[in-house]
Amino acid sequence: SNRKATESSERQSKSALGASIEALRVEQRPYVVDTDVARQRLELNVGQLVRWDRQFINYGRSPAVNIEAVSGVFIGETALAQVDAFFDTQPLKTPHQGPTMTLPPSPGIIACPESPSCSYTSILSKTVLTQEVVTFMQHSAGGIAVAIRIWYTDLSGNPYRSDACHM
Repeated sequence: SNRKATESSERQSKSALGASIEALRVEQRPYVVDTDVARQRLELNVGQLVRWDRQFINYGRSPAVNIEAVSGVFIGETALAQVDAFFDTQPLKTPHQGPTMTLPPSPGIIACPESPSCSYTSILSKTVLTQEVVTFMQHSAGGIAVAIRIWYTDLSGNPYRSDACHM
C-alpha cells in the first residue's frame, strides 16, 4: 500500500509539473497582432488599387519566429462577404510557402518605426477603385475591409495564429 501511495503521489506530481509547464508556455507565448500605421490616410483614387499599410507588433513575452502572413484588401458592396471567403479558404496551420520573419517581444507600448518589435507591410486590393464603389463607401459602412491571417511559432516550435479584419 505504501507503494500504491508513492505511485499515486508520483502521478500527481507529474501531472502538476505538466500543468505548470503548460501554464508557463501560455504566459510566455508570443502574441503577434496587426495595427494601423500611425497617421495613415487611405488614398481612395478612382482607377487605382487601394493600398492599406499595416504593422505587425509582437505584444507577447517571447520572440515570434517563422512568421508568415496572408492578407487582402476587399472593396465594394461585397467586401465583407469577400473577407468571409478569404478566411474560409486559408489553412488554419501555416502553409510554409515563403520567407519568414522574426519579431522580438515589444517592451510595452512602443513607438514604431523606431522599435525592432515592428514590421510593416502594404496590402493592395486586387481590383481598381471605381466611382460606383467610392459612392457606395461614402454612403454605407462596410465598403472596404482588410483581412489578415498571421501564423507564427515560439522558440520551441509551438504554433500560433492571429486573425484580424479591419474596416
